[in-house]
Amino acid sequence: FIQQLHLRADLLDAEFQRAVNLGIVRAGQEFAAQGIGQAEPAHASSDAADSMEFCAHGVRVVSAPIKTVLRMGEKVKQYAEELQRAEGPEQFLPYTAHILDPL
Repeated sequence: FIQQLHLRADLLDAEFQRAVNLGIVRAGQEFAAQGIGQAEPAHASSDAADSMEFCAHGVRVVSAPIKTVLRMGEKVKQYAEELQRAEGPEQFLPYTAHILDPL
């Protein structure tokens, strides 16, 4: 399961990052067109650690590399243990972190 999750994350990461960044640009342009805020150019930068920073319309998105298979397994185990201890509605509804953080 974790191997497949890692493979899919690797295949989809670049397109996901482009979609997030494009959504920010489009939302900023729409707000500017409605007179809310002002349009500003987007810019991106990266560093040696494979993180990517994208800024547009006052929104800053910093993406990091996908976790290793080992780290993904650790995160899934951590959240599974938390859900086993949960009571009430929390035991049935995982938090967003339980779904996205392993990636």
